[in-house]
Amino acid sequence: MAKTREGELIYTLSAEQFAELNQVRAQTVRARLCQTGSYFGVTPKKLMNGRLAWPDVQVAVGEQRHGSAGSVTTRRGNSERSAQ
Repeated sequence: MAKTREGELIYTLSAEQFAELNQVRAQTVRARLCQTGSYFGVTPKKLMNGRLAWPDVQVAVGEQRHGSAGSVTTRRGNSERSAQ
């Protein structure tokens, strides 16, 4: 696959390789890209042949996960109410 550069990232991976690196199915990556325009902030580059090239990065888990009804649950299990 062709290599493209943007900043320091080198976009060489297919969706299958990117998904394997992030321990998900390739269809999960494609679906998230179609729904939100990125895979948790990582966007691929479109090559001249129409294929997508993904960077060689792993998506990190955030420090907070949003729960339901305006609550925020941290990774340690503490719950807080968000101001509304």
